[in-house]
Amino acid sequence: MERARGSRPDDEAWRADALAGSRHSRWVEELRQPLDLQDTNRAEEVCGQVSRHVLRDFAPSLLLLSGLDRRRLQAITAYALTLLDFARQSGLEGERLTAINRWEFDLEAALDDQPAGQPVFVAISALQQHRPWAREGFDQLHAYARRRCVVRRPPNRQVAERDSLLLGKSLAWLVLGDEPTDPVARFAAALVRLRGLLDLGDDLRRHRARLPATEVPDTWSPGQMSDPRVLEVAIEEECRRLDSILSQQEFRSELPRNLQPAARYLQRTGQRLLARSQTAGISILDAPPLVGLMTRLGLLVRSRWL
Repeated sequence: MERARGSRPDDEAWRADALAGSRHSRWVEELRQPLDLQDTNRAEEVCGQVSRHVLRDFAPSLLLLSGLDRRRLQAITAYALTLLDFARQSGLEGERLTAINRWEFDLEAALDDQPAGQPVFVAISALQQHRPWAREGFDQLHAYARRRCVVRRPPNRQVAERDSLLLGKSLAWLVLGDEPTDPVARFAAALVRLRGLLDLGDDLRRHRARLPATEVPDTWSPGQMSDPRVLEVAIEEECRRLDSILSQQEFRSELPRNLQPAARYLQRTGQRLLARSQTAGISILDAPPLVGLMTRLGLLVRSRWL
């Protein structure tokens, strides 16, 4: 708390700078619109809209959760979206770190039942009254965001997998309320990496791809590769690694029973998206694969029971 308070800027100028050029700017801006009456229902509605946009084909998993678990996951998604948006921005490292510190400061106030008027903090504060948040999960999430400020791209495979595990573990910790087991953390990290693969085209254009710099040079651009197979090989190898994780079943039994149907949906949808990514190859840069409405419905019904 003191670390965040000490780095809090004196004015609001950082807010506009932090949002400049972001693909998620419209949604982040909506999360930050003040709610004069501290309207919990409206705050949770905004977080729900944002989470559906962020989760895309994974969003139907929310329907397999209880109302409280669903609202908590939506609040986590909304909070993490804005936090990581700050970390991904262009500009000076110090400015990005200051924005993260301010966001953490406002989170601490929300957890102490003094939420700022932004929807995400109103929602987090209200949900804290039903079930306390695991602050260790938030600490790890902030540590990941600060690492992203300092190292914009992972320099090698070891760092890339360490970073994705840190992010996956922090999100799982917040969902579960307790430290996740290794299989659960690895599964969450695999979903994070799959999302990075689906966003690869946009991330490459912004020089912030999560594939290691040893596998895909930061200078890569269409039509300017010395070896046209560089990116294809990197995508193939990442798909192979993710397939070995997403095909495992062990993590399911280590989740609470109330979360297992949603986990089954996430796993099966992830496997579908991964298979389509393998088939699509380099074309995922311009047209990331989608599961489709009817497939989502089928997976949703199947995952509820089996």
